[in-house]
Amino acid sequence: MRFLSRLLLGFLALLLAIPAGAAILLGALVLDPVASVWLTQGALAGLHAGLSDLAAGLPPEGVALIVAGLAKASFVLLAVPPALVALVGETLRWRGLLWYGAGCGLVTAALPWLVRGAVRPCV
Repeated sequence: MRFLSRLLLGFLALLLAIPAGAAILLGALVLDPVASVWLTQGALAGLHAGLSDLAAGLPPEGVALIVAGLAKASFVLLAVPPALVALVGETLRWRGLLWYGAGCGLVTAALPWLVRGAVRPCV
């Protein structure tokens, strides 16, 4: 019964951590001038590519690919770090606020280096 209650509590914590992380990421992207310019230029480039495909009479596959890429990146940035830290914390019984806060921050900060070393399919 204790295992089931810890599992339910962990699921609830992840359910709350993912939108909180999304709000912080969105706030950082909007408030940071460099990130705001990067986000605006990326959004305009994606909009231009999608609209030019539609104007040429092509199906909107590019827009679907952009949305799928954003969904994958959001999942990797927002769901993987809290889930990984929660799994390690519960396994090793490290249940402190410092562990969860610093662990999520460190794993999220390390993601660019981890993804850079990932195996990529050959084209």
